[in-house]
Amino acid sequence: MPGYPLIIAAVLKISPDNIAAIKTLNGIFFYGSLVLLFFLLKQFCSTIWIPSITVMIVSFNAHLLRFSTIMMSEIPFLFFSILSLYLFLKVDFSKNVAKTYQFYLFLFCVVFSYYIKALGLALMTGFLLYLLFRKNVKSMVLVLTGFVIGILPWFIRGQRMGGNSYLYQLFQINVYRPELGNAGIVDFVIRFINNTMRYITREIPYALFPSIPVDYGKNYFAHEWITGLLLLALIIYGIKALVILLVCRTQGSFL
Repeated sequence: MPGYPLIIAAVLKISPDNIAAIKTLNGIFFYGSLVLLFFLLKQFCSTIWIPSITVMIVSFNAHLLRFSTIMMSEIPFLFFSILSLYLFLKVDFSKNVAKTYQFYLFLFCVVFSYYIKALGLALMTGFLLYLLFRKNVKSMVLVLTGFVIGILPWFIRGQRMGGNSYLYQLFQINVYRPELGNAGIVDFVIRFINNTMRYITREIPYALFPSIPVDYGKNYFAHEWITGLLLLALIIYGIKALVILLVCRTQGSFL
């Protein structure tokens, strides 16, 4: 994806051959993400305590701290993703959004998120589903149209160069052993089950508590399942509460 190389090129244009400047910019994106996260959460709360505590916890996350010091696209993607969410909440979709600058800023950020990482497609899907559930089909079509127009140049380029390599790798059994060929339905089912087990027992607990030792070579133990499922239940409960708050906010309720 061209998003992060474009950011790197801009930095090197200003400060040639300065690798430290690129890493520093990633750190700036990280702190910018924390600021945006605070103001994003502030829209759901009548107090600053919950946003402040949340930001403090996130700021000590080992994965984010590591990625904020190396040349990888995760932190810029995080920044533009949170900015997209913040601007999405600022857009009043009950009016003619095509006449508001917030709408175009939102579209730019979500499109650029996609250009940084293809995972931005999942972010856009979430926005579209929200508008669909709110029965705001007109805004949903407008957002989808803007997103498609935004990513169309890169899609056309990819097709002219032989297709999307990311999608090609996605359908392989093992990207590091292309000779194994493409995955079938059974392979996808096995991949889904294995990834689900790994995320519940290892990835989610380790992401929240980096001090937990992880050994991917061992079998899954009962305490890992218990810890992972409890954390997953807590995450689902939190997401449900945020959705309820968001719905109340869009209906003009006092939070």
